Amino acid sequence: MATEPTAALALELLARGLPVRLRALGASMRPAVQSGDVLILAPDAERAQVGDLVLVPVGDFGGDFGGDFGVVHRIVARVGDRVCVKGDAMAAPDGWYDRRQLRARVAGIERGGRLVGHSAIRAVLASLVTGPVRRLRDAVRVREKRPKAE
Repeated sequence: MATEPTAALALELLARGLPVRLRALGASMRPAVQSGDVLILAPDAERAQVGDLVLVPVGDFGGDFGGDFGVVHRIVARVGDRVCVKGDAMAAPDGWYDRRQLRARVAGIERGGRLVGHSAIRAVLASLVTGPVRRLRDAVRVREKRPKAE
């Protein structure tokens, strides 16, 4: 049985450039993220754009991870290197963060073992691109391995 990482371990894995899967808790991102959904956090927060979900540090945030971990909310605005984040179900934004403060970008959301929302669309698009690219790469490798005619 797999267990979820602690906040410290999750942050360490992200800092080392590794993705992390964590269960969402709370209702601040409803309806996009339901409590119990599995969030796939990617360490490439610098790629995040307006509309993306990101992990930001929130000192007073409670919950099982406590203030050291943060909260996943949506980027609703960007000015230069600063972004404003807000929970979809919240009335007001959380505030502005320097892009360097972003800890992770949500690369996928799983609900009931299946990708949902933008995650499913991105997975389908990735598979459409990955297949032909993989076949081309394999064809090039085969061609490179052939003995050269003299």
